Amino acid sequence: MTLFKKTNLSIVLSLFLSTAWAQTDFSKQFTPKWERGIEYTLEVLEAMPEEYFDFRPVEEVRTFEEQALHLVDNFKKLQSFISGSKECSLDDFNLESLSKAELIKVFKESGAFISELSQAQSKKELKKDVDDFFKKDILITKEGIFWLIKDHMAHHRGQMIIYLRLNGIKPPRYRGW
Repeated sequence: MTLFKKTNLSIVLSLFLSTAWAQTDFSKQFTPKWERGIEYTLEVLEAMPEEYFDFRPVEEVRTFEEQALHLVDNFKKLQSFISGSKECSLDDFNLESLSKAELIKVFKESGAFISELSQAQSKKELKKDVDDFFKKDILITKEGIFWLIKDHMAHHRGQMIIYLRLNGIKPPRYRGW
């Protein structure tokens, strides 16, 4: 094999391996999707006038504000399965009687916390099974918890979008990519 062929083979192999590595790197996949989801959810929160934050379509469901607070609380609870600690900086938030601006600030900071947590995980940590998950019959890894948090946010954001529409408010344009 000539030196030219060896060099080309080496370059192609390097490009292939670096591409394969990038496709399996969790933070490169998760973090941008997470941050776009947070931005989109913030747009939904901003679209609802503050006087409608206590709106609920029927008695047995959460208000618009309670949907957002539920997400912050969920971020806090589920992060403990990743970090191993029930205590985190999200504990500092007082979630009682927040104005719209305060709620948006808390949500933004909570989203940033999960983003930072996702970037701090090693591949080995992400593959670890979670002990004592809520559903004892479900096996889930720490990486799976991150995807669960993201899916849960999308679920409640969808409900909040319906609340906007029920109040005659055009929701922000979807952007999931």
